[in-house]
Amino acid sequence: MHQYAHIHCVSKNLYNQDQSRTPVPFGVLDSHMGTSTKDRSCETCGKPLADCVGHYGYLDLELPIFHVGFFRSTIVILQSICKPKKGSRGFVQRLKGKQGRFRGNLSGKRVDYSGRTVISPDPNLHIDQVAVPVHVAKVLTYPERVTEANIQLMKQLILNGADKHPGANFIQQRQTNIRKFLKYGNRKQIIKELKYGDIVERHLMDGDVVLFNRQPSLHKLSIMAHQAVVRPHRTFRFNECVCTPYNADFDGDEMNLHLPQTEEAKAEALTLMGVKSNLVTPRNGEPLIAAIQDFITGAYLLTQKDVFLDRSHISQLLAYILAGKDVNIRIDLPRPVILKPVKLWTGKQVFNVILRPNMDMPIKMNLRTKGKQYTSGEDLCFKDSYVVIHNSELMCGALDKAVLGSGSKNSIFYVLLRDFGGNRGFSIGIGDVTPGHGLLQAKDELLDNGYSKCDSFIQDFKEGKLQTQPGCSADDTLEAVILKELSVIRDHAGKACLHELHKTNSPLTMAVCGSKGSFINISQMIACVGQQAISGKRIPNGFEDRALPHFKRHSKSPAAKGFVKNSFYSGLTPTEFFFHTMAGREGLVDTAVKTAETGYMQRRLVKSLEDLATQYDLTVRNSVGDIVQFMYGGDGLDPTDMEGKDKPLDYTRVFSHVQCSFPMKDEEPLSSKEILQVALPVLDGSDFEHCGTEFTKDLRTFVEDIAKRVEKRHLQLSPSQMSASETSRSNVFSWVDRCTKSQLTHFLNLCKEKYSRAKIEPSTAVGALCAQSIGEPDITLGVPRIKEIINASRFISTPIISAPLMNDKNADEARGVKGRIEKTLLGEVSEFIEEVFLPNSCFILVKLAMDRIKLLKQVTALSKSELCIFPSESSKSSLHYTMQQLKSDLPNVLIKGHRNVNRAIIHVDEAQGDTYKLLVEGDDLLSVMSTVGVKGTAATSNNTAEVEKVLGIEAARHAQ
Repeated sequence: MHQYAHIHCVSKNLYNQDQSRTPVPFGVLDSHMGTSTKDRSCETCGKPLADCVGHYGYLDLELPIFHVGFFRSTIVILQSICKPKKGSRGFVQRLKGKQGRFRGNLSGKRVDYSGRTVISPDPNLHIDQVAVPVHVAKVLTYPERVTEANIQLMKQLILNGADKHPGANFIQQRQTNIRKFLKYGNRKQIIKELKYGDIVERHLMDGDVVLFNRQPSLHKLSIMAHQAVVRPHRTFRFNECVCTPYNADFDGDEMNLHLPQTEEAKAEALTLMGVKSNLVTPRNGEPLIAAIQDFITGAYLLTQKDVFLDRSHISQLLAYILAGKDVNIRIDLPRPVILKPVKLWTGKQVFNVILRPNMDMPIKMNLRTKGKQYTSGEDLCFKDSYVVIHNSELMCGALDKAVLGSGSKNSIFYVLLRDFGGNRGFSIGIGDVTPGHGLLQAKDELLDNGYSKCDSFIQDFKEGKLQTQPGCSADDTLEAVILKELSVIRDHAGKACLHELHKTNSPLTMAVCGSKGSFINISQMIACVGQQAISGKRIPNGFEDRALPHFKRHSKSPAAKGFVKNSFYSGLTPTEFFFHTMAGREGLVDTAVKTAETGYMQRRLVKSLEDLATQYDLTVRNSVGDIVQFMYGGDGLDPTDMEGKDKPLDYTRVFSHVQCSFPMKDEEPLSSKEILQVALPVLDGSDFEHCGTEFTKDLRTFVEDIAKRVEKRHLQLSPSQMSASETSRSNVFSWVDRCTKSQLTHFLNLCKEKYSRAKIEPSTAVGALCAQSIGEPDITLGVPRIKEIINASRFISTPIISAPLMNDKNADEARGVKGRIEKTLLGEVSEFIEEVFLPNSCFILVKLAMDRIKLLKQVTALSKSELCIFPSESSKSSLHYTMQQLKSDLPNVLIKGHRNVNRAIIHVDEAQGDTYKLLVEGDDLLSVMSTVGVKGTAATSNNTAEVEKVLGIEAARHAQ
């Protein structure tokens, strides 16, 4: 047995620092633990180093101590007994951020009964259907209770088991609550024991309601309810017309699918979130789900004037209507428009049958709207672009994006055109963008003329002859005129393309009907790509006073500044390709940055507005009852149900629909006086008391317009001015503008009913709807300005004050007011400012430029043309620095105008008869309003904070 030692270490040193170099008592090498040198003996056993093997006892350490020679072995030992661990997260880190408790586990979390995979298009599906792969359908299950109505189906599903679709994965017995896995075991025995009330977790089947979602979910239409259709393959598929609300494309996007687990959830999802219940966006009531791309192109080609179909072709197209629908529906073949030598039908008649398959259908649609290529003359438009649908018959007009597409309240949804079929092939190839000889000649002439004009502008700039534009320097003016001229070249090249291309050209067809692309795309493919811009300007110079080393220094020619004269067909030169990539990169970066900014902006808006909701007293309040708005939107109407663009109804369309649906041939038409006698008492009565004042006023104005139109027609064809032969004409015209009492009463009742339907429902989360409308897809225009408004920035980047003038017809008076507003500094009216040192004193000498003062007319020199400014006597100790400071500050001394105004520009408003007003760049609204010659009560500013400071909070609310 060895003696043991117990040492309490209090020192970190090994040896004494004196000359003896002995171990420190109560240190790591204390001699009680054993000797460490040959000349010393152990203080525990008294033996020398050769005989003492050391005493292992207790070592009490004040601090962790490691000998430098044992670091490596110590680390190995610690690694073998200590498991690797990452650093612990603090309380704040556990809560904040995307992975934190709130966003990662409470607001958003992983859920069961969901799937995710790549999406792809399927035009054969209805808009409210989504194709689910069989593999996913076997995993997602729905707990269905066994009843008398479905027990046979449940038995068949149980028999199929978990591996065969449609089947079932589990069964839960009602009495025992035992859950059995159907992949194994005797399924036939389970079928015999099946009773009412048992729950079968069956596979997802056709017709099940599922929730479909794409991230980022920027608005409420980013998740909608579809009906599942189980299909083979490995992707989710849906109709491409539903891409717009999801902002989805098919370049690799993935989407999420959720399966509701109760009948109540299925019913609510279908009613509140169904695709057919959300065809329009709550932002402004415009349709989001409508025909796109190929649907629009097919409809446009089918409804052209020169499209005729024989009996076999029209029968085949009409048979396509039955695809996916009730096959028992009866279709009436319309009368042919041409009887001899062969019966022919028009493409428009196919559309009529889709709207109303047979005469027994109660669907009578009436619409009059302008198409994308509308010129003038309504139904006499030579481009056949004025669409008239009378009682579900397309009377005239070719259907294009304006009629079928999204973004317009006068469009027809694509459901009516879904099954047109693909008999007429439509493709695009390199031959469609090959320019002809005439087009190349026209392009060369345009380029020669444009380049010569640009050269003359550059020569005038070098000689100082270029007339500067208002508020611009000579360099800015040169850039503006050259950019304008080069833009004209591209526009004229595009017009030349339109004249050269045949009407059947595929890119031209797509651009004309609005399915894809534009005339600029055609111009760039065939004629000329045009000017490449960065930050709205031509390509700037690099470090060597030029954009690329291929050009001369300080060159301002079109080619050196990014103008691409070639087309995509002819191919770009290396320098043109480089400039094009610069502009394309800016567009990509700009889009990515704005998407991130709008996403974060929307998140902040949602968190700040999520508690705002409408109440039963029509007010908008937050969660504690504070009133934010006395009436939602000022009128209390829901944009989703408003038929007009900014009005609750499109009165003209509603009245036309009433006239067509209720002809009332047996009633006598009303005169203008009778129309007012019937309508005005109704509008003033109790039935319209609950309607808004603005709505009643607009409806009254529309009724008065009807009366004026009838009166005008009566004056044109009064019986006293007609001969007997013209009586028949009078009868015809009376039918054109006739309005009976029943029609007028029905029209007023319909307007009242539609207005009541358009009212916002109480408890609607209008705050969240408002915030989601900001971050809705494709809202990337004007992001910097939106950020300034939402952040309530006091100093905005482009403050503009619009200042109407008292005498707005006099140009000289406008120039005089401009001179009073624009700041004039001492340096601008001085020839020189220099220091003068004398033996006894020193001063700054300012020599005024009297000729400039005379031209300016706004500044008057009260004394001689030289000024002497002496420094303060108290600053003589640092006289040199005071003189330098004076010389630096004197040019910026304000002698006329307002200091916070950068510049003012005279704007000529030709629309109101050549009236003049000032556009002032700056923030000093109060000073501009009080300037002599400015109509202060009509001045406005785009800086909300400045308006609030000068005019108050109500003026600021109405400023935006």
